[in-house]
Amino acid sequence: MTLKCTITLLIISFLIPSFSLKADDPIARAKAYLAAKPSNPWTTMARVAAGETDVPTDHLRAVDTSAAITIEAPMLAIAAAGHDPRTFAGEDLAAKLKSFHSGGQLGDPGLLNDDIFGILALSAAGVPSSDPAMQDAKATILTAQEDTGSWGDTNMTAVAIQALLEAGMHASDSAITAALSWLKGTQNDDGGFPYSWPINAYSGAPDPSDSSSSSWVAHAVRKAGQDPTSSSWEKNGKDAIDALLSLQQENGSFAHSASFATETSFTPISTAYAIIAFAGKSLPVAKFIPANNNGDGGNNGNNANNETISFRIEGFLATVCTGTLPLTHTPDALDVIPAASSQCGFTYDIVQASFGPYLKTINADAAQGLTGWLYRVNWTLPDVGAADYALHAGDEVLWNYGDFEWTPLRLTVSSSHVESDHTVKVTIQQFNHNEWTPVAATLYGGTESIQSDAQGTVTMSLPDGVWNIWAEAEDRIRSNRVSITVGSGNGQSVGLTVKVTPAAGGGGGSQGGTLSFVVEPSTMAFGAIAAGSSGARTLTLRTTGTMGAAFTSTVHGDALFVDNLQLDNTSWRSFNASLGSSASRNVNASLAIPSNSATGVKQGTLVFWAQGQ
Repeated sequence: MTLKCTITLLIISFLIPSFSLKADDPIARAKAYLAAKPSNPWTTMARVAAGETDVPTDHLRAVDTSAAITIEAPMLAIAAAGHDPRTFAGEDLAAKLKSFHSGGQLGDPGLLNDDIFGILALSAAGVPSSDPAMQDAKATILTAQEDTGSWGDTNMTAVAIQALLEAGMHASDSAITAALSWLKGTQNDDGGFPYSWPINAYSGAPDPSDSSSSSWVAHAVRKAGQDPTSSSWEKNGKDAIDALLSLQQENGSFAHSASFATETSFTPISTAYAIIAFAGKSLPVAKFIPANNNGDGGNNGNNANNETISFRIEGFLATVCTGTLPLTHTPDALDVIPAASSQCGFTYDIVQASFGPYLKTINADAAQGLTGWLYRVNWTLPDVGAADYALHAGDEVLWNYGDFEWTPLRLTVSSSHVESDHTVKVTIQQFNHNEWTPVAATLYGGTESIQSDAQGTVTMSLPDGVWNIWAEAEDRIRSNRVSITVGSGNGQSVGLTVKVTPAAGGGGGSQGGTLSFVVEPSTMAFGAIAAGSSGARTLTLRTTGTMGAAFTSTVHGDALFVDNLQLDNTSWRSFNASLGSSASRNVNASLAIPSNSATGVKQGTLVFWAQGQ
């Protein structure tokens, strides 16, 4: 059990007054350019990626089925638009594409890109990654990978990464990490990416950054669960998206490169690539999932990019990470770990064993003896390894460090928003023998740590503010955190006090003293910020008790804050700070507004948590 100390919790509320998108919003300008051009599969995918509905698709009804490569892009576009590639064009395109599977590869034996796009097209049609055509194509792609980690050029390497991930590989697999590392090494000083590296074999000189290559790399990085605009994908403070912005023309299209801005017949396609990158998408842009989800047919279209799973990762001493992830980034339960690490910044180690890959370590919690990392889906322990458990939209994944026999706790409240001076009833249950039953546990986060009754209930009276509460019990998995707003929740400072007793088993004495802290200012308004710009404010953390504190933070509210707020130049998820008693330090809070953000007033809540030390 973690020792819980006195906590003073300060809520900081954000308010961003209305602001307007820049007139040169890159996606809007690019869409306007494409609207005046003939439709093709790539422009269809781009318009779907940009959030359009009812995208015209008549141009996709006549498909050249003479070769695998001529079928694949139309399949990706048909699925992206929400239609079934088996029926939309008057022929089963998935079956036709698989008819080109022979000799351990897919399509023309002399081509690799039809194997790559074949995986993506079949996956978009809902064909499972275990399909022999997809697995043989995957083997062909892996065989063609060079010692450098690449497939010859940045474009082929970027799309190969996406295909391998769709074929069931993990972002932590060596083929993927080697390919990403090679791509990172090709980055130019302007943040963009060239086609060839280190030099072009024909010109004998280095290639400049071009819009297609920069877009493809952004797609691949997203597919691997990373952010192409993060500091790890910057060079000289610039990234692939910055390079793309520099190549956008007055008419909304994207030039090939700074040295070649002439519009060609390929410009609409390179513009479509860029829109997909700006929209934060990868391939497939969306999937059509058959009703029976086995690749044999069906008529239930789903946009997989809008489908998510929720996850929670519970370490031995504290919650590691919670959130949601796109289903396209988490096809199985093990994929949750690298994807969540990109959000929260924790370290992990997935190792290969004779029985398959398994999660050995997250941060300092390493498997040893009978204790290790276990996973549950919808609260139940599956009977297969995490890499073999296929996730579905809406699944809840729980990873925890502990013993096989531990049962998870669940916390529910009578209301998440109550008036001042009203009480909240909290109920704690455990999942045991496939049902939820009441259990006694200790509740943390209220006015004090409170022991529930035998039925797992606690009635709480909380001061005005926003409170995060959770439950713990011996030999149980820590519960979810629940946020409760009391009164207006307007950002008033409130305090928690708890007497610290020795840990269970008597190991060590109690920590004496009190822990309390304040944050100044008590509210923080960023003011009006134009899309594509950023703002910053300075906070001061100050301990006011007789104990030092280790600080972490959480953010709730509008996704603008959840996705973009940084503390001391890193995501709030990775923020940590330590202060001695009666000490203070400044914290820089910065907020970057994405260029495609919707206008309007945005509100959020930043919570600082302290643990005595």
